[in-house]
Amino acid sequence: MSIIIIIIIIIIIIICNLDIWVHVLRKDKNDWVKKCMDFEVEGVRPRGRPKKTWTEVIEKDCRTQQLCKEDAVDCRQWRKLIKDVVQ
Repeated sequence: MSIIIIIIIIIIIIICNLDIWVHVLRKDKNDWVKKCMDFEVEGVRPRGRPKKTWTEVIEKDCRTQQLCKEDAVDCRQWRKLIKDVVQ
């Protein structure tokens, strides 16, 4: 595969993840999907490096694309920002 194709695929994955994240952010706070985002598992974690969580990946993607949670509130603004990322 060409490096350009790989970069395009990575950008598409980032945008899809961010779109899902925004969808979940806009849900009602009592929705089960929204509750799952904030759920913390109790108990002892196994040895070694902890696995990356979806939230950590989203936060990293937002930082690299210079987006923030406040941008996600306005649908039109969010779409414009995402279009700018693609271009």
